[in-house]
Amino acid sequence: MFVDAKAQIHSLLGLYRGLSLQFPLLSTSQKAWLNLMLMCAGIGSLGTLKEVFRGYKGDKKAPQLIADDEVVRGTPLPPIKGAFFKAAGGKSFQRPFELATLRLRNMTEVLSNWKIVTAQ
Repeated sequence: MFVDAKAQIHSLLGLYRGLSLQFPLLSTSQKAWLNLMLMCAGIGSLGTLKEVFRGYKGDKKAPQLIADDEVVRGTPLPPIKGAFFKAAGGKSFQRPFELATLRLRNMTEVLSNWKIVTAQ
């Protein structure tokens, strides 16, 4: 992750600059980490909690994300076969815990490769 202390690229692209709470005694990278974690928890990130809950309860209007014969690896959990999600709600739509499992895999990958470089 690259930290742009002035968040100029966000302004140029017309994007939300993210949460930027200032915490005394913390380094720039520690502040970035804490602000990101707070945003992941839904603070200062409109719609995050709604999407997190949708990942746990499923969404009958959204397509199935994991094929029944696919095996999901790369999470702190043991490998999970896609057919497992049938028991949580069926098939042919986004089943309960399906999106949450993919998010867990993504978060595990990001955190395992976490390095912060401050742009000058």
